[in-house]
Amino acid sequence: MKWPSLWNVALALLPAQLTGSMYEDDEARRETREEMVRALQSFSRSAAQWLLRLAQVLLGFSVLLVTATILYSVLYYLIIPSRLHEQEIFFDYGDHAALSLSPAARTAAPTLPTAYLNLLKPHHQWEFSPLVEMEPTDTRVLVPGVKYDVFVELEMPESQVNRDIGMFMLQTTLKSHDGEFLASSARSAIVKDSHSLVELVRVFSWLVPYALRVTEPSQTVRVLAVNGFKEGKQHPLTSVTLVLNHPAVQIYSARLTIIAQLAGVRYLMYHWSVSTAVLVILNFVFVEALGLLILYAYYNLPVPDTDDTRHKSPITTDQGKVFEQNRSGGIPPVHVERAMKEEPMETAELLNRASAGELLSALQEEEMQLRYRKSASEETMAAALAASLKDE
Repeated sequence: MKWPSLWNVALALLPAQLTGSMYEDDEARRETREEMVRALQSFSRSAAQWLLRLAQVLLGFSVLLVTATILYSVLYYLIIPSRLHEQEIFFDYGDHAALSLSPAARTAAPTLPTAYLNLLKPHHQWEFSPLVEMEPTDTRVLVPGVKYDVFVELEMPESQVNRDIGMFMLQTTLKSHDGEFLASSARSAIVKDSHSLVELVRVFSWLVPYALRVTEPSQTVRVLAVNGFKEGKQHPLTSVTLVLNHPAVQIYSARLTIIAQLAGVRYLMYHWSVSTAVLVILNFVFVEALGLLILYAYYNLPVPDTDDTRHKSPITTDQGKVFEQNRSGGIPPVHVERAMKEEPMETAELLNRASAGELLSALQEEEMQLRYRKSASEETMAAALAASLKDE
């Protein structure tokens, strides 16, 4: 459809007093308006069709994305083992008030933040008297012969104190139920600092959540304390001791996680969970879309016709039989069994002799009469040969 120009549309919408002589005929004005209405209707129908198609595509993609996410969740649940032990950590800062005193007033070194965790007790870092009835505990929390990784997660505020402290050390000690030393490590950690301009942009972007106390400016420092620890049968792991080497380190919360050591795909799915999830889900979506496309093509596309005649060998026609049928009026020739002194000649040979003007013997003449029910004179045979050649 040809769209009307914007100038004609504007003139058609204006009153007749303003347009003057440009639209003296009301019929022309009405036709312009009708043309504009038809164009708008056509555009609205096209827009509605495209919007409907877009909605269908988005709906289909959403369904594929949801199903792919469910498949990945099931796969993650089957492949990644559950966290075998996870426990909150509460550090004991001791006489922390001494830090507020002047250096000259400090009489003793402040106590380092320390946390002692008993993995067998159902309660965490609190003691009870004999009057309190508690359920009996297990003798071990890990499976013997399996290697584990011990992680410590520290949620630390982005305060000026932590920035001034900089690098600090986290000391981890693993012991058995009888107090035997099993393993120890010292790992460094730090609150990452960024440029002041980046900090300003982030503060402005999170200004409302910060003002409403929904969240706080903090960082989660994940420390691999012990890797590849193999649980023993005689001395199982039962307690963990954690010490921070700086008394002024500020921490919102801390958590201890012990998980079976992962490798290969499990390692990627656990330690690079977001990237692996996006990649695997997109692959699932592609496979699902490809499968639906193949099913649609199988059930909806027409099957091409196969021309069997092209593969068949051409049928050769016996011209002698055709000639015999034409000469006998479509009636098959009559063959009479009789004793003959010589073998009967083929029809083609008889025709060749007749066309060459050779004389036929009595038996050959009789054979021709039996086949064609008439005399086999030279003129007749010549006419028959001409008719046969014409039919070919």
